Amino acid sequence: MRLQDEPVRPADRQAFAYWLAASPDNRRAWEAVTLLAQQLERDMAAAAPLLRRLYPVRSSRSDPAPSGDRSAEPVFHPASAATAGSASRRHLLRVAAAAGTLLLGGGVLLRQVGRWGDYQSGRGERRQFRLADGSRVEIGAETAFAVDFTARERLIDLREGDAFFNVAADAARPFVVQAGDGRIEALGTRFSLRVRDEIVDLAVREHAVAVELPGQPLRRVQAGQGLRFARGMIGEVTPVDLAAVEAWRDGRMLFTDTALEDVVREIDRYRRGHVIITDQALAGLRVTGSFRTDDTDAALRIIAETLPVRVDDFLGLVVLIRPAA
Repeated sequence: MRLQDEPVRPADRQAFAYWLAASPDNRRAWEAVTLLAQQLERDMAAAAPLLRRLYPVRSSRSDPAPSGDRSAEPVFHPASAATAGSASRRHLLRVAAAAGTLLLGGGVLLRQVGRWGDYQSGRGERRQFRLADGSRVEIGAETAFAVDFTARERLIDLREGDAFFNVAADAARPFVVQAGDGRIEALGTRFSLRVRDEIVDLAVREHAVAVELPGQPLRRVQAGQGLRFARGMIGEVTPVDLAAVEAWRDGRMLFTDTALEDVVREIDRYRRGHVIITDQALAGLRVTGSFRTDDTDAALRIIAETLPVRVDDFLGLVVLIRPAA
């Protein structure tokens, strides 16, 4: 950021010129950073309400404003800040950097708060575990679960993510998974669970499971069937497409008439950085397709080709999805 300060020392300017000329990659990186800074300036107007809350501007008045006198409140004008003098530009870049920190670092922090447990996976990871009783658990990206095995019960607490359970037989100790507000008891079985924001999708591959929610009758789900439950509500038991439900186990993401915001959320689990929809009007666009989890760039290209959106990738750290026009 030294080139944004004044005065710029000749040595710094010369060092930057040498670095820029040293490699085409350096020049491309600088062009990408410049493009990102320019786009952030254009987006500041839309972000002004959030920025006013996060970075309140202190009034220079020594006396407090009269109650109800909103004319005395400081107002942040991002458009004028972007075109003002060098001091305003430096302030804008600092705010943009802080906003980037919130998007990148803050988003990671939020993810880390939601992830906990004895066993967990990171972004883009799939892992397999053998538990003390011989049961096997396979988990998808950004998944975590805790284990509490006692003499009476084998309890798994799954808070978020994707998990496939291959349960070892033990008639004396039932195998129970706590997910959302439901308890799923394995009846000698293989089954999968998907948990997103306390919404739980269950699919049974072999034998059966029993699902219990407070205040709801016990549901028995057989092989080839599934159901969804969330926050005290439980759906009907219906046939499920196991290949689609378990696609993550084969490194695929399958979507059928799925909202773009949900597609982006899944893509985000399998790439570094963050994918951001800049216009809420795009969030409901529908997506149908099959994408590889190890090539999310291809998924984003297909989205850009088939929907009225533009996808801008800034060094792989931030991807912005905007209206095409």
